[in-house]
Amino acid sequence: MKSKIVELVCKCGFHLFKYRKTGSGTLIKCFRDNIIESNIEIDEVELLAKIVCPNCEKEIGYWNRIRGKIAIKLNNGTVEKIKIK
Repeated sequence: MKSKIVELVCKCGFHLFKYRKTGSGTLIKCFRDNIIESNIEIDEVELLAKIVCPNCEKEIGYWNRIRGKIAIKLNNGTVEKIKIK
């Protein structure tokens, strides 16, 4: 499946992480294995723990298990997606 690299940026402008997105459609969840570079903690994961922007401390989502994989479930409207490649 074709993939593209996108950068997720908080509404405050802080660059959260780069993500390898597969498929078309809205970005609702980000699987940890597809996160390329990150400015947030992704190694120590606690399921259902809230993820906040380090800059403005706004909640951007939470950790969850989706189809058996660890993923960030994004809150609607909290991040902007910038296509890189």
